Amino acid sequence: MKSMIIALSGLALMTAHASAMQADPSKTPSLLLEVEGGGGWQSQIPNDAAGTQFSLVDAIGNGPWRAVRLHATWNINEKHGMRVLLAPLRVTGTEISDAPVEFAGRRFAAGLPTDAAYQFNSWRVTYRYRFHDGED
Repeated sequence: MKSMIIALSGLALMTAHASAMQADPSKTPSLLLEVEGGGGWQSQIPNDAAGTQFSLVDAIGNGPWRAVRLHATWNINEKHGMRVLLAPLRVTGTEISDAPVEFAGRRFAAGLPTDAAYQFNSWRVTYRYRFHDGED
């Protein structure tokens, strides 16, 4: 959550700066916002040799689940640029297994509801400096 607040604050600052620069079009930075949407699927979770191999399909279904990504790119000038990526992904469900499951050093009993959660969030801030921009 802290990373998301930092990234959104950076995006707000970039937008405010771009708005302030509108008075002089020769200094207007290039601001690009992209929103992507799609589906995601997950079926098997890796486990070590001592654990039980199992499928998340029993607990959370086989998808697709909603996946969203937001990119904000700010080309400050021809040499400097910033990019923010926000890509949250979390899927949850409950399973009642016929057999006990051992995963991540824990044992989950058979016949009891077991909550499953798969999370793969990506929060990134990138700075770019272009050393050379030419036709070759």
